[in-house]
Amino acid sequence: MTIFRMGKSMADFMTGTAGRHYLELPAEPSSVSCAREHVAVVLASFGLSSRELLDDAQLITSELVTNAITASVACASGGRSAGKRVRVSAALSGSRLTLEFWDDGAGVPRQVAADDYDVRGRGLCLVDALCRRWGYHRPRPGEKIVWVELDVEPYLCEAAASR
Repeated sequence: MTIFRMGKSMADFMTGTAGRHYLELPAEPSSVSCAREHVAVVLASFGLSSRELLDDAQLITSELVTNAITASVACASGGRSAGKRVRVSAALSGSRLTLEFWDDGAGVPRQVAADDYDVRGRGLCLVDALCRRWGYHRPRPGEKIVWVELDVEPYLCEAAASR
């Protein structure tokens, strides 16, 4: 079984326009850890070594890849993930890191008010608390991209102060 598709090896990223690094994965729970590792490698390739930035970016990635998988499987015939894919992308422009998460779900991402004992419903609240801003758009019918922007400058200042 192929876990991910991104070229010849882990270091051989498929790079789109404007230095956007992306990874396509099967819509399966095991893909979440691959997406987190992808984000770590891409941040390192950008020279972003702040542990706090890595933690925040990986938490956002975990939440939004999980949501993308759930959305893709929900729209599939019989709720099956066979053949469904999700994609993660990262790009750095100045001090703005943009993460994008593709799926083919029909739903709209919405924050919900989770009760104390709910086991779901906190992901977008966490994302909202960690990022500068976030949103979604539909590039084509049947596709959705949830995007997140992080301002990396505060993380760089923290990393420099801790040296």
